[in-house]
Amino acid sequence: MPAPARSAVRVDYWEGARSVGRFEGDFFDPGEWRPEYPNPAFDNMRADDAFWAARLVARVPDEAIRAIVAKARYSEPGAADHIVDTLIARRDKVLRAWLTGVNPLADRTLSDGMSASAPLKGVFAPGETVGGARMQAAGALATYAIGRITDNQTAARIGADLIRAQIVTQMVTGAVKTAVGRTRPDGTQYSFPSGHSSTTFASATVLQRTLGWKVGIPAYAVAGYVAASRIQVRRHFLSDVAFGAALGIAAGRTVTIGRGDRRLTLAPAVVPGGGGVTVSIGN
Repeated sequence: MPAPARSAVRVDYWEGARSVGRFEGDFFDPGEWRPEYPNPAFDNMRADDAFWAARLVARVPDEAIRAIVAKARYSEPGAADHIVDTLIARRDKVLRAWLTGVNPLADRTLSDGMSASAPLKGVFAPGETVGGARMQAAGALATYAIGRITDNQTAARIGADLIRAQIVTQMVTGAVKTAVGRTRPDGTQYSFPSGHSSTTFASATVLQRTLGWKVGIPAYAVAGYVAASRIQVRRHFLSDVAFGAALGIAAGRTVTIGRGDRRLTLAPAVVPGGGGVTVSIGN
């Protein structure tokens, strides 16, 4: 039986000792790793299965790994140290991916319940597009452009606030996703937090803070719809969208801080060796 197909990745293996073979930890990805031949334990693995296994792996301390490797009595210089370092690196990656990223007792149960209805998939399908970063950014830019072209200062101000909210939200969301590295319900990576939830709740908050609850209520309803759609299509757990919503609300309130009295301003800045973003709060 042929081995499952894998995406091509160039890996620089350590060549300090022939006895080590092709064994490394820098490119190891727990979410993508598969055995050379199909294994039902991996093919049918659920998030709670991985959580259970990760709890067992977490019990193996560095000292135990060193002691086990020492029993092999590698004769080539540096071989044992490389094996130990690689095993520790792989263990830590497994724990970050499966132990800190899943709460099977609550998060998975609630998320599975919310995504169990097949007929609702069609209802929630548009959430992918409505809450996408491109759609939210395009809406913000269009609002600002229309305001400037028509000399409508209110529209231009709202558009500017929406743009700032999207910048803040997407920067923070991307940073948290990379740092946490949580695996999604469908097996892909970067689940926490939900970017669709954070961007739509950021936009809704800006609209509510600027135009009041008559606009804010429907805007939050759309954001809630987008958040629910991410669970329904198994792209996120409940905690992903909850944190994403909170992040988006915080970003929306930040860029409209003290509306009417004080403003938050974001602007690109050139600095020696690169660039950055300046943040200022003033009247």
